Amino acid sequence: MKRLQRAYKVELKPTNQQIQKINQSLGVCRWLYNAYLAKNQSLYQDFKEGKLDKKKAFMSANDFDKYINNDVRLKE
Repeated sequence: MKRLQRAYKVELKPTNQQIQKINQSLGVCRWLYNAYLAKNQSLYQDFKEGKLDKKKAFMSANDFDKYINNDVRLKE
């Protein structure tokens, strides 16, 4: 027996305040992504220069989350 699949179109009409909040959230996501890339690039450069061993040359997303929530937040 074949099952039919249905699709629904939904249109969202956010208010100006909701649009501002969405843009702020996207800005934070963009900043975090760029900061994650920059941190891993700097770790890789340190690894290439011989300052770090191979295990510390990459920061996982979980470790980056801990780094942002603990180290960066405390400095600000």
